[in-house]
Amino acid sequence: MTEIKTSPTGTLTEGGSISALWKCPHTISFGAGRRACRGISFAIPTMRFALANLQYFFDWKMPNGMRQEDLDMSEAGDVIVCLRSAVLLIPVAHVF
Repeated sequence: MTEIKTSPTGTLTEGGSISALWKCPHTISFGAGRRACRGISFAIPTMRFALANLQYFFDWKMPNGMRQEDLDMSEAGDVIVCLRSAVLLIPVAHVF
């Protein structure tokens, strides 16, 4: 995952270049240039926080004796990359 930083002027940068941020495929839905969505600086950390909570509070099991080798992780799509088949997992509440 690319590292996104903010400069003292408040603009987002990636590797020291402001324009490089908008070339990343995972930020294309936020637009570019002057009309770019300013919510990107809020959306990315929020999604990371939500994913971290899901990983922390649940143990993930595969259904019906499925093994890790049975997962099809091949990609499909042209502009938007996604998996060819859905990954089905069963969330089990983690006991602390």
